[in-house]
Amino acid sequence: ELITDLMCNGLDIPSAWKVPRLKLLLKVGSHLNKKNYRPITVIPVLSKLFSIFLHERSVGPVEQQKILV
Repeated sequence: ELITDLMCNGLDIPSAWKVPRLKLLLKVGSHLNKKNYRPITVIPVLSKLFSIFLHERSVGPVEQQKILV
């Protein structure tokens, strides 16, 4: 229902959904060497689900009406 409200009523996406977190993962080697870390961005699950939902809702009509040829 929240997603429908966001789409139909033009409500803003909650700011907590927009804030990604940066995590550093140790690849190999010493944890003291900063070159041994790889940064990854963790996005909120609700943001990802909302993106998937929007994609699914928009791709169908676009493909059916052959808007992007």
